[in-house]
Amino acid sequence: MTKEKQYQNTFRHLFGVLIFFSSSLLFSFTQARAEGVETLPLFQEEGVIKVTIEAPFNRLIKASRTGKDAFDGKLILHRPGGAEDFSVKVSPRGLSRRTHGICKFPPLKVNFQKKQVSGTLFEGHVKLKLVTHCQKSDRFQDLYIREYTAYKVYNALTPLSFKVRMAEITYIDTEGKMGPVTRFGFFIEDIDDVGDRAELDELKIEKIKRSQLAPRQATLY
Repeated sequence: MTKEKQYQNTFRHLFGVLIFFSSSLLFSFTQARAEGVETLPLFQEEGVIKVTIEAPFNRLIKASRTGKDAFDGKLILHRPGGAEDFSVKVSPRGLSRRTHGICKFPPLKVNFQKKQVSGTLFEGHVKLKLVTHCQKSDRFQDLYIREYTAYKVYNALTPLSFKVRMAEITYIDTEGKMGPVTRFGFFIEDIDDVGDRAELDELKIEKIKRSQLAPRQATLY
């Protein structure tokens, strides 16, 4: 068995345990709250989706230390009935992971064309954050599984939280400067969609004191 295959088998086992654990929490804590709340198709199910993203990743990674320039790319969603292609803009995002030498592969933001996603799994989404593998080492797998789990546990505790969807992603450098790599990551719901579900608006606040936080929400978090 190849190292890549062992990596995927280990992840699928851990993911299965996670889904078993979190499903009872989600049922117990959020069933009543979820009724009548509109959730976009991507986040309505728990299964791992299979995706290929093509972009000039070698250039994107080099440029990510100093900026967040967007690059033309293509996202391919692999489904049992066939593949769906989407023209996208792919850009690095974040701060610490992107600029402080923590990640060799930065977190990403994927921007869709609204007309292309109509009637698809990505319907309703114009932009999505993507948590990537950060480093090639297998030990980093545990870190983003923990990060994903934190999101799912928080989903179980409050509807004022970001929904996430796990994906098996193959990254292909369109300029051929680096070989394809397949790793697990997850998409994060856009903040505007969280606001729509909760009937709240996003505010741009440069600084906030700890004393200004809502005590119940801060304690829950």
